[in-house]
Amino acid sequence: MSNELANININSLTVEQLSALNMQIVAKIVQEANMNAAEALQLSKANQIELEQAKLEHKKQLEMEIARHRVTESKFGFVSLTDLGLKFQVSIGPKVFGKLLRVVGICHPKSKQTIPFRKMIDEGFAETDDRYDVHGKMNYRYNPEKCIKKIDRWLTDHGRLDEFYSATNEKERAEFIGWLYQQYVGEDE
Repeated sequence: MSNELANININSLTVEQLSALNMQIVAKIVQEANMNAAEALQLSKANQIELEQAKLEHKKQLEMEIARHRVTESKFGFVSLTDLGLKFQVSIGPKVFGKLLRVVGICHPKSKQTIPFRKMIDEGFAETDDRYDVHGKMNYRYNPEKCIKKIDRWLTDHGRLDEFYSATNEKERAEFIGWLYQQYVGEDE
């Protein structure tokens, strides 16, 4: 069309011919604009698909990272707080783990002893050991799989999962759990 336009002497055209030419030009511009809009929409959809794929890949990587920070699953079912804390690559001591269980809602938050809620016992998160320690307190054992899933779910819901698993040593992890305890339980033991 550009060659045809170059050969046209617009001074020799009538008003009707100029008007017809103008409508052809406008139609061509609209056609090009529509094609550009369609290409932009197609590109936007492709970008959306790439974004969704990137999100899925990130989620998979995060799940692998979480799994990497855990030691093998327990073969014996219920375990003590000490053994539960050892399930993580960066281990957690029993007293600190008790704080974490209070934060996530498995154990009573204001109790000095780590005592699971009755509901958590009924749902299989914990069980009584039917033995007492040297101070006459009941011992409890915990289901590692259920407790770790609940901890991960709570951390995810509160946007703290990355912070929790980014701890590189026990001191860092203990300080972070202490901070969580102060923020969400409201006092320091």
